[in-house]
Amino acid sequence: MKTDFIRAINQVCAERGLTVEVVLEALEQALVSAYKRDSTSTEHLQAKIDPSTGEVRMFTGKEVAEEVEDPEIQISLAQARQAKPDAEPGEVIFEETTPRTSGVSRRRPPSR
Repeated sequence: MKTDFIRAINQVCAERGLTVEVVLEALEQALVSAYKRDSTSTEHLQAKIDPSTGEVRMFTGKEVAEEVEDPEIQISLAQARQAKPDAEPGEVIFEETTPRTSGVSRRRPPSR
């Protein structure tokens, strides 16, 4: 079942004569830009939107290093090879960093 988000994307595509891929790519780029404001590591970021469910997932990449000098932007070769056995120094390994909340808090404001 498609979400309201995907329905809205499809409606924009139909109205503007755009492909779903173009709209999803633009949205993913916008999400990366927004995520950069809240992330300590901003060099290698990716956003992925599932075109059938509308699920948004964020990924942060770290460069594989034989000796880690900055753990915010680097991952050791041993750790990288746990995720990808053929990882090599200099390669970027991505891990999912999707926030638990997606922006809008559903909590009620405190009463006065």
